[in-house]
Amino acid sequence: MQEDLMLVSAWLNISMDAIYGNDQTKQRYWERVHAYFHQYKDFESDRSPNSLMHRWSTIQLAVSKFQVYYSQIDGRNQSETTELDKISQAMEMYRSLQKSTFTFLHCWHELRHAPKFCSTSSKKKSKISQNESPATSSPSTPDSVNLLDIDVRSNEPSLERPIGDAAKECGRKDKSKVIEASDEEIKNMLTEMTEKRMQSKMILIEQANEMLRLKREKVELAREKIELERRKEEREQMIYEERIIGIDISEMDELQAEYYKSLKLEIIQKRRNTRFPDL
Repeated sequence: MQEDLMLVSAWLNISMDAIYGNDQTKQRYWERVHAYFHQYKDFESDRSPNSLMHRWSTIQLAVSKFQVYYSQIDGRNQSETTELDKISQAMEMYRSLQKSTFTFLHCWHELRHAPKFCSTSSKKKSKISQNESPATSSPSTPDSVNLLDIDVRSNEPSLERPIGDAAKECGRKDKSKVIEASDEEIKNMLTEMTEKRMQSKMILIEQANEMLRLKREKVELAREKIELERRKEEREQMIYEERIIGIDISEMDELQAEYYKSLKLEIIQKRRNTRFPDL
C-alpha cells in the first residue's frame, strides 16, 4: 500500500510538471517517476522504472474501471445513500463484473479528484451507451488505458489541467454530489480488506503446517522402520554368535579348532567392549 500511494504521488507530480512536457520519451518519463519515487519514499523498496510502469498500469486499469462503476451508482441520485454505501455498491459491482476484488481503494481516493482522472473518466462514461453494460466494454481499448502513457507528441504533459467550463463542471460535481467518506469509515474498509487477506494467509499457513506435519510423520515412520530392521539384524547376529560360542571344538582337528576358537575370542571381546560385558 505504501508503494502504491508513493507511485500515485510520483505519477501525479511528474505528470503535472509542464517544464519537461516537450519531446519527453516514455523511458525518460518513467525514469523521472522512478527518481521521484525513491527520493521521497520512507520505506524499503527496490522497484525499477520498468517495475513501476507495470505496477502503475495495473493500478490505473483497475481504478479506471472502478470509477466507471462508482459514477454509474453516483448518477442514480439515490436518496439517503451515503458515500460509504456508494463505495460498497461500486466494489460489489466491480467484484461481480470483473470476477475479482477491487484492491486499490487507497489509490482511488488519491486519483478520483485529479483533473486528468476526472476528465478522462467523464469521457469514458459518455461513450458507454444506455443499453451497454460496463462488462461489454473492452478493458483493453485506448480509452480505458490512456492514463498510462504520457503524450510525447504534444507540447504539453499528458496530465493537463481541465480549463474553463470543463474544470468548473468537474469542481461543481465534486462539491454538489460527492460526500466524502470519513477517515474512520475508510480506515474500517481498509481494515476489513486487510483482515480478509490475513485470513487467506492463515489458511495457507495452516495448509503448510499440515503438509509439514504429514512429512514429519512420514520421516518418523521411516525411522521406525529402520530401527526395526536394525533390531532384527542384531537378533540374527546374536543367534549366530551364540551358535558359534556353543560349538564343541574338542573333537575337531587342529585347524578347525583353531578357527572356531578365534571366532569365539572375537565374539567375547566384542561383547565385552559393547553392550554385553557379562559374556
